Amino acid sequence: MGRPGRLNHTPTNYRRRSDAQVNRTKDEWLTVADIIGDLGIPRRTWQRWRELGRAPEAIKLPNKELRIRRSVYEAWLADLEESAA
Repeated sequence: MGRPGRLNHTPTNYRRRSDAQVNRTKDEWLTVADIIGDLGIPRRTWQRWRELGRAPEAIKLPNKELRIRRSVYEAWLADLEESAA
């Protein structure tokens, strides 16, 4: 233990983050424009996919814009490739 009267600054509930958590914090956010540009599709196609629940998972920001994690987008693309095979 430390000296009397000094606070111990070592947290007692410290947990090391897993690699998945570390990668998630470094994950890039994509805009809808990024994705439709990458796929070469019209915005209306993207909107239809969202309505049908076929688009990758997105979050809505307070300004109503959508953001998609790159890892989620890439996993969504991989799933499409698997289902097409």
